[in-house]
Amino acid sequence: FLVGIAGVAANVLSVVVVAGFGLVRVAVSGMTVLVVIDAVLSWVQTRSVAADFLERLVMPLLIPIRRVMPLFGGIDLSPLVLLLILQVGGIVLGALQASVLVAL
Repeated sequence: FLVGIAGVAANVLSVVVVAGFGLVRVAVSGMTVLVVIDAVLSWVQTRSVAADFLERLVMPLLIPIRRVMPLFGGIDLSPLVLLLILQVGGIVLGALQASVLVAL
């Protein structure tokens, strides 16, 4: 009987871990899309409620990068750096998820 409970607990733990990793991966993918849209809208120079909302979501991640990275020929490459960081984070997250699932 106890073996059955331990198996169920392990399955529930696996589901919770996979769901947690999935949630973080969706957040990383969503932020990637938001950064791309914000970068495109910055070229167009449109002012709308949606653009302001999007900028408020993306700016907290771009500001630290802009402090470290100067403009390159008058062009702000901080969105590109943020996209690179998000992509590397997604890859690391996938590898971490695989290693955790093997351990379970």
